[in-house]
Amino acid sequence: AYFAFQSIDWSADSQEIFFVETLEGADGMDCRIFSVSRNGGTPRPIARTGKTFVYDLATLPDGSGFLANAFDRDAGLQQIWYIGRDGAMRHITHDLSQYQGLSMTRDGRQILSSQVERHSALWVVDRENPASAKLITESGRRYDTPTWAHDGNIVSVRFEAGTRMLWTIMPGGATRPLMQQSIVDLDPHACPDRDDIVFSSARTGAYAIWRVRLDGSGLKQLTPGTNDRYPQCVAGGTVLYWVQTGNRRTGMQIPLDGGTPSPSGPLTPNHPHT
Repeated sequence: AYFAFQSIDWSADSQEIFFVETLEGADGMDCRIFSVSRNGGTPRPIARTGKTFVYDLATLPDGSGFLANAFDRDAGLQQIWYIGRDGAMRHITHDLSQYQGLSMTRDGRQILSSQVERHSALWVVDRENPASAKLITESGRRYDTPTWAHDGNIVSVRFEAGTRMLWTIMPGGATRPLMQQSIVDLDPHACPDRDDIVFSSARTGAYAIWRVRLDGSGLKQLTPGTNDRYPQCVAGGTVLYWVQTGNRRTGMQIPLDGGTPSPSGPLTPNHPHT
């Protein structure tokens, strides 16, 4: 399906209209910038950002390119970019904040956007005693989707300098990276009956489901990588997960030790995110 005209801007001489159009297909997202005359006619392709989704577009006064508020896949956040007419992109912002909206002064020298910062921490609390809540991670960090592992430690995604890494948090608060070369790892889930973690990772391209032991060894890719997300490890050695194809999600399952994926039938993984 097309999501047309999600961002529109005039050229400096008001003779052209630039707009962003995105095609969502079986291979994922394809985002492009087009131009059309103010008098109508056939839209003309200008630049292609591919899988980088553009939320807001502003045309530079000299017509050399655009400023954009676009999604940074590495950071998992919206950032401000420069986009040339050849589609080349470079960061204007590249940090742990998220930017919403984009406006530019008439001379193109200043940008206005809303900066949104997010900090999160992990707490442990006795379910029978709410007053026992204890902070176990340092302030100023961002942790997501924690899972309590079989060995009593916690594994969580930590955002670190534009990367999303799996970290182990011990009961006393000590932390360490689960793997030394993590880059784009998400959605950890601990197996209830063994020392394994399953997670989704884009380390080889599209998201696939992976397995690793709690000491960081035994790293193994389980699924072929067709945008596979949100794994759940169930007792007995089965992994449930979603395959995202366009706007369609399909529940699948695969043995923890690897094998051929199959439909999950009545067992479908919960979707932890909106």
